[in-house]
Amino acid sequence: STYRCARLAVGAALQLVDAVMAGKVHNGMALVRPPGHHSQRNAANGFCLFNNVAIAAEYAKLKYGLQR
Repeated sequence: STYRCARLAVGAALQLVDAVMAGKVHNGMALVRPPGHHSQRNAANGFCLFNNVAIAAEYAKLKYGLQR
């Protein structure tokens, strides 16, 4: 389902954050579908359910204490 795929896309972005922070990779790009770039804070939009980048950024702030 679309919901399952959107959750997997978010998970991939979070795994990428973990890999960068662990030093396993120097940098990275999550090429995922659905991409998430059209979603809003409180609404899906443009076939995007979750904003993967925003979720990954918040995850990095919370888990690793990053500022920005």
